[in-house]
Amino acid sequence: MTSGDLELEGRPFPFSRRPLALTGDEWAALTDFAEGVWDATQAAVNRIVDGVTERPAWLADRYGPLLDQALRRGLYTGEIPIMRLDLAWTGDGEPRVLEFNTACPGGFLFTPRVAEKMGADSYGRSVAPARTRFAEFLMRELGERVAIVTWGSDYAFELDTLAGEIQELGGDAIITDPLRDGGAAMADYRPTGLYWKSDPLRLLLDPDAVARTVGDLPSFSPFDAMTFVEDKSFVAHVSETSVTPVGPASIEVTGRSVAELLAWRSRESAVLKPTNLTRGEGIVVGALCGDADWAGAVDAAVRSGTPWLLQDRLQLRHDPEAGLFGDLSVFLLGGEVVGAMARKSTERVINIGRTGMLQSVVIADDDSAAVERIRLSW
Repeated sequence: MTSGDLELEGRPFPFSRRPLALTGDEWAALTDFAEGVWDATQAAVNRIVDGVTERPAWLADRYGPLLDQALRRGLYTGEIPIMRLDLAWTGDGEPRVLEFNTACPGGFLFTPRVAEKMGADSYGRSVAPARTRFAEFLMRELGERVAIVTWGSDYAFELDTLAGEIQELGGDAIITDPLRDGGAAMADYRPTGLYWKSDPLRLLLDPDAVARTVGDLPSFSPFDAMTFVEDKSFVAHVSETSVTPVGPASIEVTGRSVAELLAWRSRESAVLKPTNLTRGEGIVVGALCGDADWAGAVDAAVRSGTPWLLQDRLQLRHDPEAGLFGDLSVFLLGGEVVGAMARKSTERVINIGRTGMLQSVVIADDDSAAVERIRLSW
């Protein structure tokens, strides 16, 4: 049996029973890369929040009003405490970031449970985060009474698990939407800190309520993490403004002609992405299209009036015997690598919410057919 299901809050969660194995040297190099990316990302955020760097046009257009409101209210911290880097590889086998995930706790919660259920430590040293590491981090930074704020979030089952871990550690947590009740539940609860798992654009509906809700309470994830840092255009911005290799080469679709975009890269070498959707929605891989379909997709993006990117296509892990593709993700808290997970899918656009499954990652230097090694393919 090559796959199984973990039940979490009543939902099946698919996983691979065969872990991905890295050598000790591979893990050390991956850790150095991820922490270097965090440093570069942190520096780029600080330059924007402090006004040292002129806002890129895409950021001003998409997030300018929210950024201005948050800065006036002191809601931008300039810190990115939580990060999951989703990685693929260049033609030379070097890792590159597909996107920053700076507000979603899911992988932190699922990965250790999958590692335990499939016995990852029997294959090598598991690098899954410790089971309550995320909850411990929140309590250390936010105190023992945490209000989990869900302004339009659809990840409630993950948050139930997180609240349970906080309670397991001796704290307490509620999940609340202040837009629905005017903040009444929050006021009654009197939290020591707030954890935002929200749709940040909903915050524009009532910015004064945001200020009233936050007050002087410590908050995670900060608004910068939930807004422009989560945008795929920010990966390109960090890449362009940092000496650290971060993401694939990219160009904005907005303001460019179809002819210019089609000439930027060959169809086989490019990927078209909406910049601020999740779960792989809307992504078009040029190599999987004919010329006419690719030109049509680029034309539709230009005409859509919504933000899109063209990116260099990167390599994925490939298990040809099983017909599966894979990526690799690294977890960071406060700039420190605290674990990793991998994902596999029949599709080249990999997401657990589509056809993907989670895969444990272990460190094992010995060759064994029981584990999977990184094999890359276009």
